[in-house]
Amino acid sequence: MRKYPTDESDRKELARLAPEPWMTELLRLNPAYLWWGPHEDYMWKDKNSGWDSPLEFDSWREFKDFSLDDLNECVNFYFFIGRPHRDCDTCKSTGHHPDAQWITESWYRHSSPFTVPDDRERLAKAILEKFGSQFTPTAVGRGTLPPEDVINRYGKPFLDHCVSTIENGGEWSTNITQDEVDALWDSERMRTEFRNQPTAEEVNRAAKSSTMLHDAINRYICCKRRCERLGVPYECPSCEGHGHLFTGPAFLGLTLWWLHPRKGCSRGIEVRNLRQREIPVVLNLLSRAAARNAQRFSAAVDAAKKHAETAVG
Repeated sequence: MRKYPTDESDRKELARLAPEPWMTELLRLNPAYLWWGPHEDYMWKDKNSGWDSPLEFDSWREFKDFSLDDLNECVNFYFFIGRPHRDCDTCKSTGHHPDAQWITESWYRHSSPFTVPDDRERLAKAILEKFGSQFTPTAVGRGTLPPEDVINRYGKPFLDHCVSTIENGGEWSTNITQDEVDALWDSERMRTEFRNQPTAEEVNRAAKSSTMLHDAINRYICCKRRCERLGVPYECPSCEGHGHLFTGPAFLGLTLWWLHPRKGCSRGIEVRNLRQREIPVVLNLLSRAAARNAQRFSAAVDAAKKHAETAVG
C-alpha cells in the first residue's frame, strides 16, 4: 500500500494488511504520484547488475552506508506498507478460481489453455524474462481441455465458451459478446474508439485490426462478466482473489529514486522493514535531499522571481 487510505477500497486493503498505526501515518508524507519503483516501468533491469539497476535492502542497517554527495542524489521517494507472503497454490498466484481460468487465461492466445507455445512466443518470453518478467504455469496449463467434471459442473454454456474460443484460434479477446460490450460501455470504456455504443460485431472487428483496443481493465471487465454469465466463480477461494497468502506481519518500506548525475544514471532503491526508532534518521535523509535539490535550482528560482518583478513593474 502506497497512499494513505481515502476510500472504502483503500480502507479494506489497510485492514487486510493490518499495519501498526505509526506505519499508516507515514503514508501521509508521500508525494502525489507513487506508481514507480524497482521492477516497474523502465526500472526493469536485473537487480545489482550496474548503476542503473534497482537495489533492494531488507533493513535500514544494510542501506545506511549510502550517502548524499557529488555522486549520489535522491530526487523522489515514497513510503509503503507491505507484508511477507507466498504464492497461492490453489490459483497459482493468478487470484482467479481454478475453474475460472478456463475463461480468464483464454482471453489471450499466449496464455490460453487451448493453445500450445510456439517459437515466437517462447522467444518473446525469454526476452521479457531478461527484464525481470516471470511466467508461471497456471492452474489449467497449456494445450489442455477442461476435465469432464468441470464441464458437467457448468453445463452447455461453459462448453460453448470452450468450443467458440477454440474455433477462434484459442482466444476470445476478439470474440466478445454483446453483454460484455455493454459492461465495457457502462464502465465508460472504448469511448475514444466509438462515438456511440457499439455492437459486439463492431468491437470484435476493431479488436482484430488493432492490438491496442483492449487493455488489462477491459480484460478484467469482460472476464468477470463472462464468469458471472456462465455461473463460474471468479475469485480464488483460498486467497480471495489476491494471488498470495500472508506469512508474517506488516512492515514499512521506503522507495527512493537515486541518481548518479555524472554517469547520467538513475535507479530505484527499496528499503524494507524500517523500525519506528529509525524514522527520524530516515526523515533527516529526505530533508537533506530536498535541501540539496532546492539549492541546485536556487539561482534559477531567484532569476525567475526577478524577471516576474520586472514584468509587473
